[in-house]
Formats: sequence, structure tokens, C-alpha cells
Amino acid sequence: MGDFSKYTKREDKSFLTQTKNHRAFTLMQLLIVVGIIAVVSGIAVVPIQSALTKAKLDKVEIEIEMLGRAVEQIEEDPDNFCFVVLLPPLRSPNSNCDTV
Repeated sequence: MGDFSKYTKREDKSFLTQTKNHRAFTLMQLLIVVGIIAVVSGIAVVPIQSALTKAKLDKVEIEIEMLGRAVEQIEEDPDNFCFVVLLPPLRSPNSNCDTV
């Protein structure tokens, strides 16, 4: 098989430093990778932000169209519609719910 005797010896060196082919990334290489990731993510933020803004504007436009259709229906037949108004429960700011 192979000679594993160099890995079983107890020496001050760790397992990783005993192998001669072991290579690690330098600090400069890691900084370059982090910089590239930052630039790419910075470039990607602009289209994402504009897409979100467009989606919000489209939602407002759709809601305005829905309100316009509702007004048209009310104008066509004003006796055949109902309003649904959702309001929060009315409570005075100083009321205590435990007392009757």
C-alpha cells in the first residue's frame, strides 16, 4: 500500500504542515475575491431596485383602474351596489377593556 508512517509520528508539526503540496490562499487573493463579489453585487442592485420600483408603480396603476371600474359600475346602476367599509373597532384611548 503506502507509507503512512510519517503521519503516525508524534512531532511538533501538524498534519497540514507535514505535507509539502499543501497550499493556502493568500490574503491578497481573498481580498480580490471579496472585491469582485462586492462589485458584482453593486452592479446587480441597480436593476433589482428599478424592477421593484416598476412593480410598485404597476400595482398602483392596477388599483387605480379597479377604482375606475367600480365608479363606472356605480354610475351605470346606482341602486345596485353596496359599500364595504373596513374600519378598526372604535375605542377611546382611555378605555379599560376589563371594566363594563
